[in-house]
Amino acid sequence: MRSLMFSFGVWVCVSLSLQAAESHGRITKVLRHLLDLEGRHTVSPSLLDRDAYQAHLREHLDEVSGMRFHIQWKLKSTGGTQPMLRVEVRHGSGNSIKEFSKSVPADTQKKRRSRWQEITITGSEYAQLGEVIAWRVSLWDGETLLAAQESFLWWEIWTGENGEGETLNFKPRI
Repeated sequence: MRSLMFSFGVWVCVSLSLQAAESHGRITKVLRHLLDLEGRHTVSPSLLDRDAYQAHLREHLDEVSGMRFHIQWKLKSTGGTQPMLRVEVRHGSGNSIKEFSKSVPADTQKKRRSRWQEITITGSEYAQLGEVIAWRVSLWDGETLLAAQESFLWWEIWTGENGEGETLNFKPRI
């Protein structure tokens, strides 16, 4: 009986903490796709074909014209300001790493609980990137960070300031 009550108590605590964490906002999924010269990330609706085409584009970078982030996010309420989605990309090579960011207003017109939105980087923006090392997608309400999801290589220990495309040097966590 005690173990049943203990299990129930743990379940209640976990559910309340998960509800509290999701009460403001959450980024559920981020899909990063390369775009071909026609702006497509796939040639057919099949997921297998999409993955094969993405592998082809990664091998043939001369056929790539940009990058698109497909972001699934949730937001229960805002603080009265327009929420923003931001993509940050770290690019470069060796110790010369630069950071690029692009923000778009989050589409809050849809009444669904979960929303999909795209952020596309093409043209001169994509041309300045070079080799992409890591990325992070974040959801902001004014100056408040609500949620973020990053790639595996997104490191937190950096020296230097970002400013207007200044060079950043990184120190990996060990």
